[in-house]
Amino acid sequence: MDELSGDLHVFGPYWSLIDESLSNAGEPIHSRPMLAAMTFVKYFVLSVGEEIVDSSFLNKSWFGHFVALSTRWYEERYGSPILAQPDQRVEGVVLIAGVPMPLFIPRVPSWPSSHPAMLNISFTSQIMDHENPCDWVTPVVDFSGIQEVDRQRTISETCTTARLLRKICHGLMLSDLTSEQLRTQAETIESHLENGARFIRNRQFGVAIWEVHLAIEKSLKVFLIQAASATIPKTHNIRELFQMAHSNGLPIASNVDICALPTAAEAIGYRYSEIPEPNVKDVMSIYAAALRLIAHVASNLTRNAHCNQITEKQLFIQALSWHPKWKQPA
Repeated sequence: MDELSGDLHVFGPYWSLIDESLSNAGEPIHSRPMLAAMTFVKYFVLSVGEEIVDSSFLNKSWFGHFVALSTRWYEERYGSPILAQPDQRVEGVVLIAGVPMPLFIPRVPSWPSSHPAMLNISFTSQIMDHENPCDWVTPVVDFSGIQEVDRQRTISETCTTARLLRKICHGLMLSDLTSEQLRTQAETIESHLENGARFIRNRQFGVAIWEVHLAIEKSLKVFLIQAASATIPKTHNIRELFQMAHSNGLPIASNVDICALPTAAEAIGYRYSEIPEPNVKDVMSIYAAALRLIAHVASNLTRNAHCNQITEKQLFIQALSWHPKWKQPA
């Protein structure tokens, strides 16, 4: 064969063999498109045009075409959601018909642009027009079977949770965390929130409250460290930390109520089962109040980068529609 096009039927048998090998090696599906493209080029491609393929192929612009083909093959075989890398989505929880359900929210919305080689992304905390938050509930819930009033309330709460988690992710991602002390406090805020969501789903409400309490505590300490003039006390008392943060420039927000959250003594008591756990509705109220507070703090951190909330960024990716001539040596 003198020419290879970008058609999947040409490469499909190769990728099936490579995928079987990667599966036997225990590679997670989200990492296979890149590994499959690397394997294919290394063992099956001799040249690209007049260029002989050598060990430096990862640095070549044409390699992206093979990655794009590989990704499309995996999407057709396994579906796009399963290819999402773990850190591309943030995990939350939403109450549906009295049952805590997992919510997996894309951190950064993306959608195709009019240019075949461009992808639009937006650093917004809002829900984009092309997004359906109901799709982020896992497993998929048939919302049509829920009464209209409850359905609208559930969708509203899902959107609110998604907006707050995105606001937290973006605030932390863009904030100035140049010192070791800042990174120590900030790097586990999201994981505490995700752990809290998982414990709520498992109905371990006491431990869930402790996890979100730690997330609040660390977010306030990040703000205070950035304030520089503040001496950070070694305390779990979020009311004391909140008052210190306010004294050091954290504005008051109408949707933030520190009194809606357990005290440090109560959070510790929940953690060690020294006091009875709240019911599911109460713990969800605590979770929502925690998200509002942390999102408020995150949006007021000192930043080392700035993005307008609705500014679209464009990233170049190799277009799937690009079909150069792939030639083997004569």
